[in-house]
Amino acid sequence: MTQSASKNVLAWWPVLLGPAAIMLVLLTRDSAVGEAIRAHDGGPIPPTLTLSAGLIALIGAAVRRNELLWLLGALGLLFFLREASVPGSDDHLPGAKKGVYVGLVVIGVWAYRWRERVRPWIRAAGLFPALATMCVMYVLSQTIARGGLKFLSDVLDASGQKMRTPMEESCETVGHLLLLGAVLVGCLTRRPEADGDASDAGDSDGG
Repeated sequence: MTQSASKNVLAWWPVLLGPAAIMLVLLTRDSAVGEAIRAHDGGPIPPTLTLSAGLIALIGAAVRRNELLWLLGALGLLFFLREASVPGSDDHLPGAKKGVYVGLVVIGVWAYRWRERVRPWIRAAGLFPALATMCVMYVLSQTIARGGLKFLSDVLDASGQKMRTPMEESCETVGHLLLLGAVLVGCLTRRPEADGDASDAGDSDGG
């Protein structure tokens, strides 16, 4: 394997986070760490991660004129609405679950229309593996929630509780962390040169 090929393979290290999250839930299910993992869903971590990602992305998008950050900012705020609770209760905001699906479709169409604007930013920051893994983590969390991977998610802890919900929420949290990480990298990435500008510069140097 060439050095370039090895580098490309290593760039996909985020895909290991999915199996790692699932194994962490299983291996710690009867420990204090497992209790903390099970409790984190009702705490401030999920909404804080998503709100932080959304706000930082929108600020970065305005300052750096980064089209990718506009999309990530919208995604972060959309997931914040899904994770936020009604004040004084543990209930999610009314209509948030269905609203997220509608919002994802809107963002998907938006991303498709902006694909030529966004692609240079993804390439410049080397974010494709992280963004792809983020999507996989969200899909995986919903797959587990709907009964997928039952041979793992139905493993019980000492109290008889199934691991389905902790696995689902842990996968979501990994997705939120990848989103926040992508936003931070995007904020630090220099604006890529347009193809036309690069070609002009090359012609000028050659002349």
